[in-house]
Parts: sequence; structure tokens; C-alpha cells
Amino acid sequence: MTNQKNIYETLQEYTDVFLNEEQKGRVSGYVCPKCGSGTHGNGTGALHKLPNSNKLYCSVCQWYGDITDLYAKKYNVSTQQAVEALKERYGVEGVSIYPTTPKVAQNASEQRTEPITEDYSWYYEECSENLEEILDNDHYRGISRETLSRHRIGYDKAQKRVILPCSDSFYTARSIEKDETLRYLNHGKTQIFNKQALYDNTSPVVYVTEGIFDALSLEEIGLQAVALNSTSNVKLLLQALDEKPTTKKIIITLDEDGTANEAKQEMSEGLKARKVKYDFNGNYHEPFKDTNEHLRFFPNEFKKEYLNQHEKFMESMLNEYKPHSMQNYLENEFKKQLEEFKKQCQRKTGFKKLDEENNGFASGLYVVGGIPSVGKTTFAYQLADQLVKQGQHVMFFSLEQSKFELSIKSIARTGRQNYPSHTYSNLRIRKGETNEYVEKAIEDYKKTSKNMLVIEGGDGCTVEMIRNRVAEYKSMTQIKPCVFVDYLQLIEPPKRDGRTITDARQAVDMNVTALKRLSREFNIPVVVISSLNRTNYSNEIGFESFKESGGIEYSADTVWGLQLALLSDKDFSKKDESEKRRLISEAKAEPQRKIELVCLKNRNGKSSYRVKFNYEPSFDLYEEAKDQEENTQENLGFLK
Repeated sequence: MTNQKNIYETLQEYTDVFLNEEQKGRVSGYVCPKCGSGTHGNGTGALHKLPNSNKLYCSVCQWYGDITDLYAKKYNVSTQQAVEALKERYGVEGVSIYPTTPKVAQNASEQRTEPITEDYSWYYEECSENLEEILDNDHYRGISRETLSRHRIGYDKAQKRVILPCSDSFYTARSIEKDETLRYLNHGKTQIFNKQALYDNTSPVVYVTEGIFDALSLEEIGLQAVALNSTSNVKLLLQALDEKPTTKKIIITLDEDGTANEAKQEMSEGLKARKVKYDFNGNYHEPFKDTNEHLRFFPNEFKKEYLNQHEKFMESMLNEYKPHSMQNYLENEFKKQLEEFKKQCQRKTGFKKLDEENNGFASGLYVVGGIPSVGKTTFAYQLADQLVKQGQHVMFFSLEQSKFELSIKSIARTGRQNYPSHTYSNLRIRKGETNEYVEKAIEDYKKTSKNMLVIEGGDGCTVEMIRNRVAEYKSMTQIKPCVFVDYLQLIEPPKRDGRTITDARQAVDMNVTALKRLSREFNIPVVVISSLNRTNYSNEIGFESFKESGGIEYSADTVWGLQLALLSDKDFSKKDESEKRRLISEAKAEPQRKIELVCLKNRNGKSSYRVKFNYEPSFDLYEEAKDQEENTQENLGFLK
């Protein structure tokens, strides 16, 4: 080490020579290698030598270093390369104080366009050998040798500074001289101290302090702590959390002064925006200026107070899980929700057989699927109208058909139900034909349609937009509406990390999951219509029939499939494809089509059942067939 130190000291003697050779400001002073002070403005350089020292300091950007640091910064080379160049320039002989093979985080190209990042781990090892010289009764500033060594704290005898590593490429050097102007000097790109504590799972709590010795004080008593190194470095903590989020609760433990209070506000706002749990440490009090001073003067009291406070933080975190306790749920929520579910089941679809099988129309996500021409939209809109007649409020998000088209459906259906021998079909009404019974049907429908809200959509309709409309309506009316969406595949794909999901299956799955959350958030029925795969048009409906069906199968509470009744005929399945297509075409051409509702999944009543309907397309009317069969294992053949 003696020979190495002599080389280091010899190089320092050339500081004035080098400054005058290469660093003179345009007018006066010396040019700073970092901020360039002395090359612009009035030409006066802010770089100068510290009194009685060969150390250099810039009063503008606070850059600090020696002749080797200056050379490395100016020529964008490693410190090792700077030492070798200076030895050659000034004819200095001897062994370099730096490792013969420098550890460089980035390989410098010949042009050296990227800054060099030094690996100081070798330096920390050397300084750790000198730790004994600053210990008092095996402690330094109240912190034990064990804690100091665990964090690679060391001592540089030449600089008379305690070395505080934050990473292999950044450290802070603290002077032990009381009259030293620059108590703390940073080397490398600024980083926070002990960042890994944010992610260490041995404790669910981590403390954030301003100074390193404050963090070490908490580490000394078994807590986990991170230091900002300055209240101006809050952004570094937030950047670290952006790069890698933490699940731990952060306890803000800063000093009590103006800048610290500003930092507390910045940190709390940043943590809140990132949804990171946080709290404030309530242990700071006079007469101590900081956490480390508290430890140094009253170590036993310090440990007791902080560990008591820590226990309270842990207890409060445990209380956050209390609502998840089944005992707590049974004591406080179960009976309320049971009564609410009973009320939900009193809500009816308006189809008697369907209500019996489905146990009413409870809240949850309903998916209705079917091939073209079975009247999916007609069935859903009639169901919505029937809910409104019972006093329910409905928001019908129509992404395909207009209010005009939906109105004609309701008017034709109302006329067919109320004036069966006199009303007109939907096609005649669409053409503008009318009579007194059509006018009566319009008036009848107007009386019951006040709370039917049809929201036309198109490009850009997302589940989030639907959710916001529902939330706004509930806020204005204090009423939770039933929601219908026609149809699933027309909802805009969601975004992830700012990018639109382009995979159709993934987009549908995510939208189904979001609709499920919507039903749970507001405790309402959400009915969404879905198309089917073309390959399943001539087969009985099943989960495989649904387009992108993964999310539907697992997230939906109830799945209804509408199919032509002939598809469940045993003889039909024996036909060849050509014959199947012919029979399907004939069934679709019937003025009154035989439709079967097949329940594939139901969480609120019977898990599987079938309900027969007669569907009159000309009047957009669904009516339950009178010849309903009892649902047995035999006729629920799809379960076999």
C-alpha cells in the first residue's frame, strides 16, 4: 500500500500544472469538466482547488474530484486509463493505486461516446480493512461493526472519509474532519442507499430516511431501511418503483424541516399515484435532529420506541386482512348479502318457465349466444323491456342497431301482444305503414319505456366507457340499472401498458373479465350478446360454439345459447352436412321458428336446463312454448 499511496500522492502534485495546461477558463478560473463553466457566459470558470488540498470542486454543479477524476471526465475514459495516461505524461514511475484490470460496467468504444461507469467494489474492500480506525467500542455513530460490515461501510485513511456504498458504481464519502467544508462528497451517478430493502420479503415494511446513517440506525435494531441521500432524490425512489414495483408498505421517516416536509408531500403523492401503501413515522420528536442522533444518545429508548411503533405498523397491516376473514364475513356481511340475494331472485325475466329454471334474474354476468336468425338481439331487447315493465331501470348499449330499429321491434311486439288481429309487422311499420292499432301500440310502449335507456355506440365503445355511464347514472338517480350490451365482439379491444390488445381472443377474454367486474362492482345483472363460430352452426350449442370462449366459460355466471330446436333432435345429428343445411334453412324460413334456450352454466339456480320458445321474426316476439318438457338427464343430452 505504501508504494501505491506514493504514486497517488505524486500524481496529485501535478494538479496545478494540468489545470494551467488544459483547464483555463476563457476569461479566468478553470473549466469544469462536467458543466462546462468557464466556456460560456462571462468565461469565468467555477472549478477551483480546495484550500490546503489538491482536491477540485465546482461551485456551480458541485462536481468533486482530483486530477485523475478530472482527466477521466474530460476524455471520457476509465479512472485506470486516466492514471496510466497521467503517469506517461509526467514521467511518473511505480505501481498504480488502481487494479491492473479495472472493472468497467460499460465497455468504452474507440470513440467513447458513452460515459464510463466504474465498479468501486474493489475500493470498498480495501476501505473495509481500515474500519477499525474509526470504531469506538466496536461502534461508529452508534452503529455496530456487524451492521457497518453488512453494508460494506469502510474508511479511506488518505482522504479521512467514511465510505458509504450505495451500489458498486456509486458511493458517498463522509469526512471525519469537523471543519471540512464539504462534509459529504458523491462519486458516480447518484443512487439511493440500500435499494434492495424495497424488495426483500423478510419484512412487509421498509422505512425511507433522508440520510444514510439514519437508515443504518434503523437497520441496527433489525428494521429494513432505505436512504434517499438527499430530500431532492425522492424522484430516484419513485423511478425505482416504476422500474420494479414493491408490495411492501413504505414508512416515510424524514427530518422535520422545510425541505423535508416538501419531500414528504412529493413522496406521499408519488406513492399514492403508484398505489404503494405508505405511512408516516410518528417517532420523530425533539430534541433530536435526526434518527441517528436519537440512537447515539439514547440507544435503549430508541430501540424500544421504534420497535413499538413498528409493531403498530405491523398490526395495522394485519388489520387490513381482517375483512378477508370468513369469521368477520359471517359476522358482518353474510346475512345482509343473503337478504340481498333473495331480493335479486325476486327480479323476473318475464318468461315464467325461464324464471323457474333460472331462479329469477339475479345479479351477475349473463352471456347470450346464437347463430344468425335465431333472434339474439330480439330476445335480449324483449327481456330488457319486460324488466322495465316491472319497474327496473335498463341501460341498453346497442353497438350494432339504432334506436329506430330497436323501437320498431318493441312497437311490433307490443302490437302483436295487445292487438294480435290488427297490428302490422315490423317490416310494414318500417315502411311507414300505420293504422290506429299501430298508433295504440306506440302509445302503450311509451307508457312503459321511460326507464329504458338506449345508448347507441360504435367505434371506440369500451367497457370502461360503459362502466362510467353506469356509475354516472347511479350517482344521479341512486338507482342501479340492469345493463345489456349488444354485442361482445363489437366492444373495442382494451389496452395494456398503453398498447391496444391486437389478439382477438385475448381482447374478448379481457372484456368479458371487465364486464364481470362491472356486475360485481354495482351488484347488477349485465347481459352481453355473443356471436358463435361458423363451424358450429349445424351442431348443438356448447362452450366450443362461442367465439374466443375461454373468458366466457370461466368468467360468466350464466351462459345461455339460443338454437333452432331441431338441432337437439336425435335424428338430425345423423344427417349429412348437406341435409342438415337444408333442414336449417327450412326452419329459419318458418314464420314461427322453434327455438330452444340451452343453459350451459348457471351459478344462481339449476346449473343446466332447456326452455322452448316460439319466435315470430315478423313481430320480434319471443313466447315460451306451451309444450315444455321436464328437464331430465335424458333431454339434457349435452351433459352426457
